[in-house]
Amino acid sequence: MPTLIAFTATPDDVPGVHAVAAALGRTLHVDVDPRPLPTRPADITAAVLHAVDDPQVHMCALPYSAGHAARLVTEVIQRCRKPVVIVPLGRHAHPPAAIERILVPLNGSIASAETVTGLVTMFRASGADIVVLHVFDPTTVPMFWDQPVHARQSWVEEFLRRYCNQPDVRMELRSGRAGEHILDVAAAEHADLIALGWAQNLSAGRAETVRATIAEAAIPVLLLPVPSAATDAASWLSATVHAPAGS
Repeated sequence: MPTLIAFTATPDDVPGVHAVAAALGRTLHVDVDPRPLPTRPADITAAVLHAVDDPQVHMCALPYSAGHAARLVTEVIQRCRKPVVIVPLGRHAHPPAAIERILVPLNGSIASAETVTGLVTMFRASGADIVVLHVFDPTTVPMFWDQPVHARQSWVEEFLRRYCNQPDVRMELRSGRAGEHILDVAAAEHADLIALGWAQNLSAGRAETVRATIAEAAIPVLLLPVPSAATDAASWLSATVHAPAGS
């Protein structure tokens, strides 16, 4: 049976992490395996990566709050070849009781789209709503943007056909920097989860959207490796989508 490992570092982590893991387990039809993290900081990253390397493990959940487990999260997400759910903790956090609406930011790249395709299929099969967000920057705003509404609708339909070809997917468009809009749109749409594809690179000047989203999110953030680990992500997603019930 596909498994999600729910890691916790302290007793305070347990309610939030386990609630999110249980909600994902019900939605994705995977088992949840709760595990405490090692007490020695030097052992944590290796232990997580070793556990997640098990073929039956399809993703893991990690606690996160400013100043707590932050180093663990940044080390693991750069090296883990499977999806990682970041569970925010603290007073501002809102662990969802169910995963009913997912915000999926897409930048218009094929690699990002391919990474989230299986994810969207799974969540749509569970009945969840999918809201796709695309944020234009000054170099990508279409020339027809000041034309009648039908031009905008035609663009949206073509974008979804290319990058998220699923029924009943809604799309939100913004202009500026993606990191400035993701959390606002997630709140306005009452999203239960944010799903982001990323290249697992936290070097200076990279992954600004991921950094901003994790740092301020009140809801879980699902990170999917792309493009270097896209094959691994696509494989487990495909296996989960097509696995017989109860397998």
